[in-house]
Amino acid sequence: MPRPALKRLVGRHAMVGAFCALLNIAIIHVGTSILGQPYQLAAIATCFVTIPIAYFLLRRFSFRLSA
Repeated sequence: MPRPALKRLVGRHAMVGAFCALLNIAIIHVGTSILGQPYQLAAIATCFVTIPIAYFLLRRFSFRLSA
């Protein structure tokens, strides 16, 4: 893989990871502070939300094949 293509791949992967990390923090905050749910329940909710989003974003945005 040429070096510029690898840099783009790593950059896209990092952007998706940063987005999902921020989404995780937001869901934990909303769940615990605003809705008053226990941390464990909010953490489980983040798994059900962020893992599928990360999968589809990584598959669609990061690991797409360039023609």
